[in-house]
Amino acid sequence: MKIAVDASQLNSSYTGVGRYLYNLLKHMAPLSQDMEYTLFFSSDVKLKLNHTNIKKIVLKTDRGNLYWQNFVLNKALKRGNYDILWSPNYYSPVFHKGKSVISMHDVSWRALPDNYTFLNRIIREILSRRSLKKASAVFTLSEFSKKEITNYYGTDPSLIKVVYLAIDDSFERSGIQFIKDFKHKHGISEGPVLGFLGSIFKRRNVDKLINSYHFLKKSYPELKLILVGENHDPEVEILLGNDPSIIWIKRLPENEIKEFYSSIDLFVYISEYEGFGLPPLEALRCGTIPLLLKKTSLKEIFPEIALFINEAISENLSEKIDDYLKDHKRISKNILSKFSDRENYFNWKRVAEEYIKDFRELIQSEPDNTEE
Repeated sequence: MKIAVDASQLNSSYTGVGRYLYNLLKHMAPLSQDMEYTLFFSSDVKLKLNHTNIKKIVLKTDRGNLYWQNFVLNKALKRGNYDILWSPNYYSPVFHKGKSVISMHDVSWRALPDNYTFLNRIIREILSRRSLKKASAVFTLSEFSKKEITNYYGTDPSLIKVVYLAIDDSFERSGIQFIKDFKHKHGISEGPVLGFLGSIFKRRNVDKLINSYHFLKKSYPELKLILVGENHDPEVEILLGNDPSIIWIKRLPENEIKEFYSSIDLFVYISEYEGFGLPPLEALRCGTIPLLLKKTSLKEIFPEIALFINEAISENLSEKIDDYLKDHKRISKNILSKFSDRENYFNWKRVAEEYIKDFRELIQSEPDNTEE
């Protein structure tokens, strides 16, 4: 069984989709020795996967990802005798005529159009509609995202496979000395610490977190706020420029992420829209409680293992954080106890086995009458 994979997201500093794909391939390859995975890259990167059934092909171009996917990659796919193409980053090549599977993690450009430029939204709309129409199956991360895809695009629900993600094996609570070293390196002094990790988009309400931090500093002078992630919200840019006490790290090395989670007292992730929400799970594995917005997939994935607010309002957020800081030992113990009961479910072996089963069924099924 030969599976072609668009691996362009596995670049030298991958996040999001890249981490998702890396963890899946890492666990799928040894469990499916009869499957050959050919990974196509747009640039030459050091591949961290050394399995005998994983092959790497580099197809370089200087014309951007859209051109690479739809012309360079598609041409290479025609030359190979692949049973199926897996596109883990939402879209498959427009002109691809063989069997294809896509991973569509959410449809945020439809649900939150104001978060995207007009051109970006139109491109996403055209590519996603075309890819969904051709796909033999669609992998997504939650029942919420499945409903979104069905509601916005009319995709047959039977074609959509919901598979909850897992936590990387490397995540665990760091030792006391590692925590001390991380805090020293990033200038975090004693006192309670609030944290956020992820790309900073408007929908994640980091501006509300900053406003709450300012309000709470009156009652907790030693309070610290550390933000990790590239910023794409102009309002946050202004707020950061006006407050040097906020620690902002655009990107952390992979080996420091668990130190970040272990060093903070509360992980605040009040996102308006998430297909799954992996960072709160990572925080829990490192012994830190997440505070989330009770919407979209977050309320589906994290019942009883997170704190919630119903609306992204700074006053509500401040009150919730204040309540937690006043009674954090009892609240943490209760939530972490409930998480320990569910923790084993969130493992990559279970995810990999579900994907392998679906790929086998798809490859062995009748050929598609794919629209050309």
